[in-house]
Amino acid sequence: MGGQNHLDKDISVDNSGSSHEINQRPEQLLNDVFNIEPQRQTELWEKRLLGKYVIDDRRYDDGNEKKYREKGIKDTETIKTSELVSDPEFKNDGLYEIRVLYPGQPVTRDLRLSRMNLFVDENGKVRSISFH
Repeated sequence: MGGQNHLDKDISVDNSGSSHEINQRPEQLLNDVFNIEPQRQTELWEKRLLGKYVIDDRRYDDGNEKKYREKGIKDTETIKTSELVSDPEFKNDGLYEIRVLYPGQPVTRDLRLSRMNLFVDENGKVRSISFH
């Protein structure tokens, strides 16, 4: 095996009966199975959300809306999580959950392909996005 981990390889057999080595990571296989294009999905949502201030209004008033107004942040610079969840594009991308993650916040490491993770700074501004 030449020092490579055999778990990183998969074998595919084409119609001629020839076998071909396929190097795919587990998340690539999951994306293929669920027909998800994570790169495209991430790019589209980043264009829409990066730099916006999050108001997490799904379960409770997080206080951010008032804080943002006091700082002079315009409504066009904010996004409410309830609006995201009800957005048809959100559902079309197979998403059903949003998780807002602040710096140093403990998180679960469970795999949920239908979850959008919004990584925000200490002020609630979206810095990055991931899906799982």
